[in-house]
Amino acid sequence: MKLTIREIAKMAGGVSPGTVSKVMNQTGSLSPKTIQKVKQVIEETGYQPSFSAKALATKKSNMIGLIYAGEVNVEFNHPFFNQVINSFKNA
Repeated sequence: MKLTIREIAKMAGGVSPGTVSKVMNQTGSLSPKTIQKVKQVIEETGYQPSFSAKALATKKSNMIGLIYAGEVNVEFNHPFFNQVINSFKNA
């Protein structure tokens, strides 16, 4: 089972999920004791935030979409895009 930010907050002595987020993103003003407590739980559990959850919360995924509906053997004329798209096709 993958841990959530809420579970990390409970394990860190009942801090809020927002506090865990502030520690992870190094924002806000928190006491050094709270920061240490949260970091210790994160380190002990190996917690990594879910990519999907982070993308939903920040409204950013930093992903690029590619839709290719042509024939597999068609070549493109632009030198940069030609190389990128052919790499996708070959993979």
